[in-house]
Amino acid sequence: MEQFTFDRSGLEMIEQSPVPVAIYQYLDDKVNVIALTKGFCDLFGYESVEQAYSVMRSDMYTYVHASDAKRVSDAAYHFARGNGNFNVVFRARIFDEYHVIRTNADHIYPEPSVRLGVVWYFDEGPCSSEGDSTEIRLNQSSQTHILDENRSYDMNYDYMTGLPSMTYFFKLSEAYRDRMYATGIDPVMCYADLNGMRYFNNKYGFAEGSHLIRTFARVLAKHFGEKNCSRFGQDHFAFFTEKNNIEERLGALFEECKGMNGGRTLPVKVGIYMDSTGRVEASLACDR
Repeated sequence: MEQFTFDRSGLEMIEQSPVPVAIYQYLDDKVNVIALTKGFCDLFGYESVEQAYSVMRSDMYTYVHASDAKRVSDAAYHFARGNGNFNVVFRARIFDEYHVIRTNADHIYPEPSVRLGVVWYFDEGPCSSEGDSTEIRLNQSSQTHILDENRSYDMNYDYMTGLPSMTYFFKLSEAYRDRMYATGIDPVMCYADLNGMRYFNNKYGFAEGSHLIRTFARVLAKHFGEKNCSRFGQDHFAFFTEKNNIEERLGALFEECKGMNGGRTLPVKVGIYMDSTGRVEASLACDR
């Protein structure tokens, strides 16, 4: 699929809008900027729409507070893929101070096979406590919400891949297995790792190794679901699924892994624990 483009008159109409809006498209495993409005440029302090496109296509989270960036980028990635909403509150640097920004979003379909994400941005004011009492209460409430969101995200998700953390994964897997048993479906626990990560890092460097791990996480989530997978550390992963056709589905995973990261990749090993051999806690199933 090629990147969608609005016709000239349509793009000009969008770009002239005073409402802070950005339109994105998920393509080639990346969130791409399609259109930005004058309101977006004014909100984030861009001198022109050309400058806004240049910056956003280089690093679209450059204005986001460092402590919020990972949470915001993961939420955007999930939304762009068609999963859930993008109702995020974060801090953004505007000129020389941080403001609290609230977003809302929806998907539109300009063509039957094209899905675009439309995001509205709302400025709730600077992160300082200046202003009247109503503004201060709103600002403090939003900032508290941001900090709570970050703490929850840090506790429940892996910082590198955005997959559930090991502790959160064990909770999710127990609930999943209970649901599978209730419906008569046999669940399995799988443990995976990339074979030869130390050699890969020595040859290509740690930055490329980290990129490979993130790529594998996305491929794994694609096949088995983001909430069903976890990174335990380094290149070790676990995921749960139903037993039906598990080896065929793993074969499809292995096949895709051969071409991930532009072919600069590693073999993947997966061990399977079947509950039919005896149901144990999720952590013990991973050990076995």
